[in-house]
Amino acid sequence: MRALLKLISTALLITILFFIFIIFFVKFPEAQVPTASNIYDVNGKLIERLYIENRVPVPINQIPIHLQNAFIAVEDSRFYKHFGIDPIAILRAFYINLQKGRIVEGGSTITQQLVKNLYLSHERTFKRKLYEALLTLKLELIYDKKKILEMYLNNIYFGHGAYGVEAASEKYFGKPVRDLNIAESALLAGLPKSPEYYSPLKNFQASKERQELVINLMVKMGYISEEQGEEAKNTPIHLTGTTSNKKKAPYFVQFVINEIAKIQPEIAKNLYKGGYNVYTTLDLVLQNYAEESISNILTRKLPDINGVNQPQAALVAINPHNGYILSMVGGRDYNNTQYNRALARRQPGSAFKPFLYLTLLEKGFKTIDKMMCEPVEFPMEQGKKYRPTDYDGGYHYRPISLREALVISDNVVSVRWMNLVGPGSVIASARKMGIKSPLAPNLSLALGSSEVTPLEICAAYAPFANGGFRVKPLAILRLEDVKGNIIINNSPVKEKVLDEKIGYLITDILKDVFKSGGTGSHLDIKYPAAGKTGTSQGNKDAWFVGYTPDLVASVYVGNDNPEYPLWSTGGWIAGPIWADFINKSSERLNSKDFNIPEGVIYREICSKTALIPNDTCPTKTEIFIKGTEPLKKCNTNHLISEDKDNEGENDLGENFEKREEEGSKNGLPFFEELEELIDGVEKLIEPGEQD
Repeated sequence: MRALLKLISTALLITILFFIFIIFFVKFPEAQVPTASNIYDVNGKLIERLYIENRVPVPINQIPIHLQNAFIAVEDSRFYKHFGIDPIAILRAFYINLQKGRIVEGGSTITQQLVKNLYLSHERTFKRKLYEALLTLKLELIYDKKKILEMYLNNIYFGHGAYGVEAASEKYFGKPVRDLNIAESALLAGLPKSPEYYSPLKNFQASKERQELVINLMVKMGYISEEQGEEAKNTPIHLTGTTSNKKKAPYFVQFVINEIAKIQPEIAKNLYKGGYNVYTTLDLVLQNYAEESISNILTRKLPDINGVNQPQAALVAINPHNGYILSMVGGRDYNNTQYNRALARRQPGSAFKPFLYLTLLEKGFKTIDKMMCEPVEFPMEQGKKYRPTDYDGGYHYRPISLREALVISDNVVSVRWMNLVGPGSVIASARKMGIKSPLAPNLSLALGSSEVTPLEICAAYAPFANGGFRVKPLAILRLEDVKGNIIINNSPVKEKVLDEKIGYLITDILKDVFKSGGTGSHLDIKYPAAGKTGTSQGNKDAWFVGYTPDLVASVYVGNDNPEYPLWSTGGWIAGPIWADFINKSSERLNSKDFNIPEGVIYREICSKTALIPNDTCPTKTEIFIKGTEPLKKCNTNHLISEDKDNEGENDLGENFEKREEEGSKNGLPFFEELEELIDGVEKLIEPGEQD
């Protein structure tokens, strides 16, 4: 008896010393568990998951009990009874494998599998197996069973890049793991044995048979009743996953990654494994509209020598009130080309003209002021002459009002106005609105000869839509680390740069672009909107930039190699894409009409003389800032005389020399002073447009 007690005491002491050895001397290697980072849209919807291993850890209380039981039933039926190593399971596996003459069953427990996945390589040596056993025992000593099961379920591989039950649930069923039913849980539990073979996306029949095996085991172990088992077997499986690698908003996602790299370069290096959450401004619904509008309308596909379909396109949409980038498309197929054309500089053509006409209005000119459209030339360097023409190469040979010139996109009139106020003042206007690209101080700047990006011209139109505030384009709202600490926190940046009354004058003019005679009159716009077409020299770049009170959008279409022209103008190529996008988006945003600022008035004027009409005058309604409306009454009898259609104090065609003199008194350049204006300019760019 004494000997037996001594033997027991010795065994107990050895066991205690063994466990002390395990706890204090067996060290866990550093676990390498990369955690995916998530990028969300403005409404909290997942845009993209960045990962080395697609893993999103969830606590055990968010994992359904039937999913936990499904894994235990099929992977480790004695999980709650053993201490990490199950001798019974090992003996059973040895016996079955001996009968079959090959390895058909393993004896590894869930804890052992977790140790292998977290800490060890998959080499088969006695030393590694011994180390595995020691680590398994230590894991069981320091964690309870629920924690071990949680760690296991968050690390197991399910195929198609999905690690852990949350990523797998989203991959296969498009929903969080907490919402899985018994049938879906059993299907997931059957995958880890051979993720590629049992993948329901590749081999649904095999995955279904494996699922029914898991259900039978759950019934056998009493986790569910036979009735529940039969119901689960007959429950339809709705798969939402795909083997396709098509991504949501890929150009925007890359833009966000690049922005993070500028702000927090160290975080950017760890973005694919650090478990960050990035909350962005993108609206996935509007993003889908943008992608659909391009793909449905721009159907021409002419692969270039690199296999990239041409022409290419870009679309950017911004909330004018806070600068949020709501959609960004940088090309027709991200898998085909990752070059983001939303950030590429190309000539905007007449889409730049609103900045010229804004300058005129700020200098006191009115929408009714006229400029003559007729042949004119300007001296250039080396004795050359600059002779602007309209899009068709001709002239209107009549005075054209400021409003009409912008609506019909008249080139000659625009260049003459540019000459009058000077390129420098127009550049200053563009800068304050948000254009940052280099702008050459040439007369042809009036026709959009300097390159800009779709993103910046989109943002530069925002003050027209929002009452005069420049907004900084914003993509990232907040970035949090894996513990929820806020690393980046951005707020809208706005600055008042424009009198809202003058901004509204531009809006009122650009609304006419969609009316008869305007360059966008063929577009079916269902909501109040303002916009401008643009086509660069030789039809190489097609644009449409416009806005509603809630949305500014720019569309660009062109060949990556600018040597190849397009088949038509911006109004006919980019315009339909913009119209389709703005109609869908405006319906979702429930867009209303623009608010008329206080101090802006509408007056009926004589359409011939722009004066207060008499009883014989043909009339039209025009917009004015209060105090600038006509005060003189038209004294022409239009029933008798039709020869004085262009009479009036606002006719700059017949009285241009007088206006030039007035401009000179105010420090404004005119024709005789052009040599001084271009002094130091390297080269004047020939004009290109117009549509």
